[in-house]
Amino acid sequence: MAQSSSSTFRDRAEAVSGSVWRCLRRFGVPRADLDDCFQSVLLQLHARWDRLGLLPVQELRSYACCVAIGVARGAARSRQRTEEASTSLAEELAAEGTPESVAERQEELARLDAILATIPEERREVFVLFELEGLTGTEIAEHLGLPGGTVSSRLRRARDDFQAAVTRMRAADSRRNP
Repeated sequence: MAQSSSSTFRDRAEAVSGSVWRCLRRFGVPRADLDDCFQSVLLQLHARWDRLGLLPVQELRSYACCVAIGVARGAARSRQRTEEASTSLAEELAAEGTPESVAERQEELARLDAILATIPEERREVFVLFELEGLTGTEIAEHLGLPGGTVSSRLRRARDDFQAAVTRMRAADSRRNP
């Protein structure tokens, strides 16, 4: 019976792992720390598995994303920022496509990371969870312990911040490449 429970945890954890990994990356966890932070999220999920194991996968995913945000915050507090937050994704992408497509994808992800880094953390959390991970406003409010209106306000302001950063980046690009 314990093996079945373990298998269920493994299967369901695998179903949410991509979202957890992306959240950790989007909240600035350096590549060197990703495995440890990812394991920390899994340990927290496993510790509450008696309750979490009953949730539908989508609810488990939203909960796991919020746990990932907390883990990323804790990791940021516990280490000194001596290295650049945006790391090269070349190793991660090396197995995908042609060198040109890998380079393009790497550039796109670096640009996204740079844009997200300009958004204040409390707004970035809501933006990433809603726009990139597909959580609902209600799920975000519940998991972050925020009123629904605050989530809506932060999302609206984060969208404005995101659009302004994109506009600035495009303007800079057009000045470099007339």
